Amino acid sequence: YNANVFLRNSTITNSSCGYGGALSSLVGGTTIHVQDSTISGCSATSSGGGIQISQNSQVLVSNTRILECVAENGAAISADDTALIRIENGSIISDNYAFEYGGSLLAFESARIQIVHSKILRSAAGSDGGLIFGADIEIQDSYFADGICGNSGGFILLQSSSSQYITKLYIINSIFVRGFTSNLGGCLAAASNSRIKI
Repeated sequence: YNANVFLRNSTITNSSCGYGGALSSLVGGTTIHVQDSTISGCSATSSGGGIQISQNSQVLVSNTRILECVAENGAAISADDTALIRIENGSIISDNYAFEYGGSLLAFESARIQIVHSKILRSAAGSDGGLIFGADIEIQDSYFADGICGNSGGFILLQSSSSQYITKLYIINSIFVRGFTSNLGGCLAAASNSRIKI
């Protein structure tokens, strides 16, 4: 079953639940389109303070702001295995906080993250990945600032829970400013078996 959800020229604020404080896909194969909108002040007790997507689903975020969201993991957006997070066209992801992993974005296992012409700012994680925690990440023409985490990867932690999976990070024409962590990688920390191209 394939479902499509469209959110355009809209605002969701101060909503909360266990998974996906603002939006959540219940079944695989769902596509969530968020365009010209704002999601702010939302929270999840588990994953995806703003948006959570399940396996084989995708969320496409365009010219949208996701602000001041909180979750255990993936404060702005969390994606399960084989899902896709794409952020583009001047979107701003800012001022989010995860108690554990992925201050803004969290992608489990082989889920992919694509960020194009967007900004991710002022977010933090209590453990790893101040802005992003994932295993397959592409970044182009984007700006990152003020990422903080308690352990590894002030901006990005590149890691998979499977030692057999080759993690991938590609960065093109992007800027990173003021990353901080108390342990490894103020900007980037990568697990073994990683492929990085900058």
